[in-house]
Amino acid sequence: MATTLNRPLRFLRCPDVTGVFVGLAFSAAIRALVGLAWVGLVCGSLLAVWDSRTARAQILINEVHYDPDGPDTGREWVELLNVGPWPAPIEGLFLDFGNGSDGGEWREIWAGTPGAWLEPGIPWVIGEREDHAVDEEVRLGLQNGPDALRLRKYELTLDRVGWGEGLPEGLYEGDPAGTVPSGWSLARGDETDRDDNRADFGGRLPTPGRRNVARHDLAVELQPRSGRLFPLTGTDTETPVRLILINLGAEDADLTEVAVSVNGAHVPLGESPLPAGEIRPYEVAAAIDSGSDWALVTAAVDGRADEDPANNRDTLRVARSPGPVELTEIHPKPAAGGSEWVELRLNNRVDLSGWWMEDAGGQRVVVDSTASRPPGLQVLADAAEVATLPVQGWLSLNDRADAFGVADSLFLFDAEGHLRDWAVYGTAQTGKSWVRLPQGGSADPFDAWVLDNEHAGGTPGSTDGKVAPAAPDSRWFSLRQNPDGLWLEIPPGSHGVLLRVHDASGRLVREVRRPTQGSRVRWDGRDAGGSWVDPGLYLLELEAQSGSGRRTERQTVIVGP
Repeated sequence: MATTLNRPLRFLRCPDVTGVFVGLAFSAAIRALVGLAWVGLVCGSLLAVWDSRTARAQILINEVHYDPDGPDTGREWVELLNVGPWPAPIEGLFLDFGNGSDGGEWREIWAGTPGAWLEPGIPWVIGEREDHAVDEEVRLGLQNGPDALRLRKYELTLDRVGWGEGLPEGLYEGDPAGTVPSGWSLARGDETDRDDNRADFGGRLPTPGRRNVARHDLAVELQPRSGRLFPLTGTDTETPVRLILINLGAEDADLTEVAVSVNGAHVPLGESPLPAGEIRPYEVAAAIDSGSDWALVTAAVDGRADEDPANNRDTLRVARSPGPVELTEIHPKPAAGGSEWVELRLNNRVDLSGWWMEDAGGQRVVVDSTASRPPGLQVLADAAEVATLPVQGWLSLNDRADAFGVADSLFLFDAEGHLRDWAVYGTAQTGKSWVRLPQGGSADPFDAWVLDNEHAGGTPGSTDGKVAPAAPDSRWFSLRQNPDGLWLEIPPGSHGVLLRVHDASGRLVREVRRPTQGSRVRWDGRDAGGSWVDPGLYLLELEAQSGSGRRTERQTVIVGP
């Protein structure tokens, strides 16, 4: 016990106790550091998530409208697009402008509004527009180049686009984009960023608030089937048109999910898809109302997923004859010292300002008169002493017929460009006119034109003594007045006939072979495929075989729509 009591205290073990405290303190410190590390990791992860969402948003400059038609102020805008899968906050986004002709220093022109978000695939329009609201209204002050825009998230550059030659480096990606015409936009071709402005951007018609290239976008266009929209008679109940279906989208169009109509009548489209960027024509006989001065033909397309309804309709306005002005006499080959002229008949008071006439070669004469004229006859001429109306320019009237018996064609247009009347004439004789023969008072614009052999020098502007020749030339014939077709007489004694039909270019359109049955052979106005031929001039060659040999006769006919 004493020994035990007298045993000296083991103060020398104190360092071991101190080590324990030191170890505990070190362990606590390690735990604290680990805790801080976890906090930092969590915070860093949260920041990383925030940054990754912004990064994954892939916000791009999608379209720049820097040069609108007319004054630029108050009409410029920029479109942003989030092409990523996540929404992204607008707060923290900034748009800078770089003036390429003034050193290229960046100047902030827009800062994102707190609380707003850019949704995936939904364009965001910044700037000003007269015709529609924008997402954020701000005066941008853009210029026509060489200039640039920069989009940044705080200090991180997300996108740059520069346009125009001579742009300083640092204001663009890859190579600068070219400039665009006034009224167009500098638009991204697709939703990818190749880091090359020239490859990524090009000129397009503005599409604010819509994708520059829609995935699904079908458009319709109506065209005259023959290239010209010929006037209709007052009794026509249908007119042939060409319907063009256009796939402007980036994806093929499933036509089984598309409905197209012309004047309310369904147009069969077939089942094969229409590839992206391609067109498909359809020949349509459009039903029209009779009796009015004009006929309207309207086409409409209805697609379930169509993204641009603005191009889903198209309309043609077709004039009826007789219109307010008609061609009545053509003098293509005047005597020595004379002038060429064309006579018009005004059926009511007409303001002829801006009306014009064109020959088959495209030569044009324009009426240069602002005063309206009363009903009666007026004369257009290449000499002022003959003309009753002032004109600009003149025609190039041919006077010698080609192999089809046609010397020239004249087309009369109103000031809005609608074809109101037309004429076709054959070989001209010096000092004689070609005159119109209204057949039984018909207003058909395909009425025959014949050579007037009774009045030397013609009768410009006068009805005195103007009489019709004894009979029209048999070469001029209108299928419109004979819907059952054209019958040609077969020479007597023939034991086989071949009828060939050629169009105005000489192309063979149809062959009709007949044995000797009856005295006539018929052409029904159709081509080899069974479709109605386009309106225009056609040469018929009738080849008949008989005991005395082969005989060929030719006749020119005019086919109406």
